[in-house]
Amino acid sequence: MENYKKTFTITNNQLDKNDHLTLGAILDLIQEVSGNHADTLSCGYDDLIKRNLIWVVIRHHIEFKRHLHVGKFVELETYPLNQRFVEYPREVKMYDNGELFLVANTTWVVLNLEKFNFISEELYDKSIARESYFDKRFGKLQKKNKADLKFVETVDVKYSMLDHNGHMNNTRYLTWFLDIFEEPRDPKNFQIEYLKQSFLHEKVDLYVSDEENAKELYGYNGDELKFYCRAEY
Repeated sequence: MENYKKTFTITNNQLDKNDHLTLGAILDLIQEVSGNHADTLSCGYDDLIKRNLIWVVIRHHIEFKRHLHVGKFVELETYPLNQRFVEYPREVKMYDNGELFLVANTTWVVLNLEKFNFISEELYDKSIARESYFDKRFGKLQKKNKADLKFVETVDVKYSMLDHNGHMNNTRYLTWFLDIFEEPRDPKNFQIEYLKQSFLHEKVDLYVSDEENAKELYGYNGDELKFYCRAEY
């Protein structure tokens, strides 16, 4: 079976002030094509929710070859990697006029909404799994101590931020990242770790680590870490 491919139209609201795809738009496209592929494999949202199961992404790692500049269309290619116990890793490649401009390594799990635990079962034929584009496996980002971070502000999870699973959409964390750092440079790579779901009206305290060639954002609710991410420039 061939890798799953789909072409998406890029709209103006997916571009930043430099006419480059925003990080949030990139994650949105990654999640969209991943869900589309899962639908064709009979393990998409509609298939799983009947069993009180949902897909949850726990990690995105993105490597940029270059950045899309005012492209009208992007071609996405995706394929699963070999399952690792409860983890279902997948990669997504993005092309502009046939030229590869980024590769994302993503990690997904399936959450049981009744027992609130992760399941491990063969959701699709394992023969379709491909070898990774990368020569290494991406684990969790090294986490800094809260005491070593700088507090910036407390933000609320608004109604418009929710997705159909009832929690904050994963791509919205990148809006906080861009609004805080206002970084004019495009990153060479980016990784985000999703640890806990955020729900309506929940308050998230944002902390940063700001280095010359790397920026990190952490989101806490009290002492509970919700997510953290790092961009390298």
